[in-house]
Amino acid sequence: MAVTASGLAVIFGLMGVINFAHGEFMMLGAFVAVWTASFDLFWLSLLLAPVLVGLGSLAIETGLIRRLYDRPLETILATFGLSLVIREAMKFAVGPQFRSLDSPLDGSTLVLGVQYPTYRLLVLAIAASLLLALVLLLRATRFGLLIRAVIANRDLAAGLGVNVSGVYMAAFATGSALAAFAGATLAPLVTIHPEMGPDFLVGAFLPVILAGSSPVALAGSAGLLGGTQSLVGRYWDATAGTIALLLLAVLIMRIRPQGLARR
Repeated sequence: MAVTASGLAVIFGLMGVINFAHGEFMMLGAFVAVWTASFDLFWLSLLLAPVLVGLGSLAIETGLIRRLYDRPLETILATFGLSLVIREAMKFAVGPQFRSLDSPLDGSTLVLGVQYPTYRLLVLAIAASLLLALVLLLRATRFGLLIRAVIANRDLAAGLGVNVSGVYMAAFATGSALAAFAGATLAPLVTIHPEMGPDFLVGAFLPVILAGSSPVALAGSAGLLGGTQSLVGRYWDATAGTIALLLLAVLIMRIRPQGLARR
């Protein structure tokens, strides 16, 4: 959830674009994992999925999203339509069948007296590492400085010579690549099918709504929401976990309407 939400936060926080096709980018990443796993090369998907989807998103940003900046309603409709197109195209290309992957790491690891699947622990470590890398990217690199400048004042940044269109393109590709990486990483843990995107979109949007684009607050809210959903789902069922997730999000928004990252 945290990695998917971080990609959405990059796009929304910088560009103000509500990308309803974000879940489909994650779905595409999962299908890249299915394809590479058929050649016993699952780990290659962690590199190939973000590269392929990131490159494809450049064409989407240039041909569609760029024409809709500062038009939020049109952006929502356009990305919603894009999500439908991607879903139907995948149904035509690979069929509507459900697929699953075996875990690339067998066994479990003892954590605080509880046996926990080793691959899930690896996923947690990867998510934490990516969020840390995102913080460093935003705070310690020239690209991060340009992003913060555009967020603060787009017109002033453009007047100082910043290529705002280039920053937007790079940010959209980065957010889309993160979604694809999350899809490839989660592929062994979920059921894979062309309609899976919307199932993950809500889980990505909620941490962004609660925490904004702050990576630290985003990680905290994603961990809280995802942990609650997993815990309740483990002791009851998946439906109860989703209900608990939504109730917790509503409670937090009621107590902290300004968001977790704002005082």
